[in-house]
Amino acid sequence: MAKTSAFATIIAILSMGPIVAMACPEGTVPVGGGNSGWQGCAPIPGYGAGGQASSGPAPKWASRWGAIAVGMGANGSTLGTSAGMKNRRNAEKDAMKQCKAQGGENSCRIEISYHNQCGVIAWGDNFYCSARAPTERQAAEIALECCGERTGNCRVFHADCSYPVRVR
Repeated sequence: MAKTSAFATIIAILSMGPIVAMACPEGTVPVGGGNSGWQGCAPIPGYGAGGQASSGPAPKWASRWGAIAVGMGANGSTLGTSAGMKNRRNAEKDAMKQCKAQGGENSCRIEISYHNQCGVIAWGDNFYCSARAPTERQAAEIALECCGERTGNCRVFHADCSYPVRVR
């Protein structure tokens, strides 16, 4: 009888281990303790969702801007472009500076500004169109369709993208 009682006690003790271990969900540990045993569960520091350790803070992104300026000079149309700038003002200022340097001193104007995407200008026989879109291909399709509705021989004259950059 003593053997049966000892065996039952060992089985009871061993069977309690897994029950206690399974009491807290994954990513948490038992807390509390003392004479009364554990009192609850607390998250494991640095443990992320899905059972994976967290890789740190979420990434931080900074917008980037671009612009296209057009004008008329003594030798025809002028173009100034910029991309990858930190703000709209700098993008437009740089595009205007380039346009004026090409001979469009008094006639340059911003045709299009864009951020975190692409800007395209399509030029045809006697008309041009600009567009912005998430990809260069999408922007080109929009600009070429617009240009083609008004004139012939439209081609992408300039395309560039200003995507956000990861800063953390």
